[in-house]
Amino acid sequence: MSRRPIILIPPTQRNREEDIRLALNYTDSLVKAGATPLILPLTEDVAVYEQLFALGDGVLLTGGNDVDPVRYDDALRAHGTDGKELVAEITPLRDSVEYALLDYALAHDLPVFGICRGVQVLNCYFGGTLWYDLPAQFDPATCGFWPSWGFGAEKVSTDEAGADAPSDAALPEAFRVSSLTAESAVLAHHKELPNGDHDGTLAHPAALEPGSRIAEILGCEHLMVNSLHHQSVRDVAPCLRAVAVAPDGVIEAVEHRELPNVLGVQWHPEYYGLEEPMNRYFSALVDAARAPYSTSPAK
Repeated sequence: MSRRPIILIPPTQRNREEDIRLALNYTDSLVKAGATPLILPLTEDVAVYEQLFALGDGVLLTGGNDVDPVRYDDALRAHGTDGKELVAEITPLRDSVEYALLDYALAHDLPVFGICRGVQVLNCYFGGTLWYDLPAQFDPATCGFWPSWGFGAEKVSTDEAGADAPSDAALPEAFRVSSLTAESAVLAHHKELPNGDHDGTLAHPAALEPGSRIAEILGCEHLMVNSLHHQSVRDVAPCLRAVAVAPDGVIEAVEHRELPNVLGVQWHPEYYGLEEPMNRYFSALVDAARAPYSTSPAK
């Protein structure tokens, strides 16, 4: 039996309940992809992590509470920092653990994939900023990311793009995008049920940069995604680049310019992590984590 790579996962910290949690769909998706998930504790005792981090072959940064604005305030000064009251619950201990985990992962060349809060943590860690609250701050006309391959641009045919271009037609019907029209008003990115829960319903399309790592992983350039966030990437960190966008210009994914296995998406693929095409996100992480063992029996 081949060795199952161990994927380190910091959990969500819940201050009021004084507990930590992680939705089963994260671990189910990783197990199905061939990994052994290891959920980390959240503690100020760094000696714990000296042992635990060494066990990992890869990292998954998951969803959760808002990143503490102190992590990106210095980078925000060019814009001013009005609006901190729009930030929801923060978990500084989790922030610290995830920053320490990123230090370790980058020093040891571990793959790092982010989901929702995870992509925001990546961006802040590398020197980028966040919108405190999209409904209150974001105007597509003045704030949106409008690349040539995004919404409102003419769709390139497969023949023009080349024979190796991903085919959106291969997607399951639920994930196919029917319109590439740009939106002039910010979308409702934080989709909740009446009782406040989330069911991960596909909410809006996303356009992926042709040739990007995320387009390569998912095998398409447009797909429907779910949406469970009120914040998003604002200024992209210098070493990252935006590679996916929503119809209102909100950035939906970033990836590292030099490290192909450091990337994150704003949506929640774990809700569909057992099926095409979202399962490919977890398979790509697991494959990258397994890669060192394909050339050597020892770590």
